[in-house]
This record gives sequence, C-alpha cells and structure tokens, in this order.
Amino acid sequence: NCVVLLNPRADFSGGGTAFAPPLDRVLSTQVGECLCSCGQLLHGAAPVTAGTRYVLIAFIDEQQEPPDDDEEEEEEE
Repeated sequence: NCVVLLNPRADFSGGGTAFAPPLDRVLSTQVGECLCSCGQLLHGAAPVTAGTRYVLIAFIDEQQEPPDDDEEEEEEE
C-alpha cells in the first residue's frame, strides 16, 4: 500500500501511519511524499488531534499469470 500526504503538516496535528510490532512506530511524511509498505504489516492511521489530514491511498496487488502452454512447448523444442 502507498500513502501520499496531500496537505501541509501545519494544517493538522497528529496523524501518520501507525505500524504494529515488529515496527511499533508511527511514520509521518511531508506533503507530496509517498510512504509505501507491505500490506501484510498490521498498520492504520494514527489519530488526527486537530485540523484535517488529506491523503491519497493506493493499493498495489501483484498477480502472476499462469504460464502460456505455447511457451512451454517452445521451450521443450
């Protein structure tokens, strides 16, 4: 997953991406920066205590295509 901060940190207090152990920390970015992490790490949004935090969230999923039967036949020849 990827998180991009869309507004300046001066617009809000708190926030960030909170990770459970083994990382056990909150990571914050600056406007326009992107934080990418493995979605299998337990994580969530840290509470915003004042103002509004705007972020763009993206999820990237990898799919592996099964081998094409024609490709296997060419390799055998």
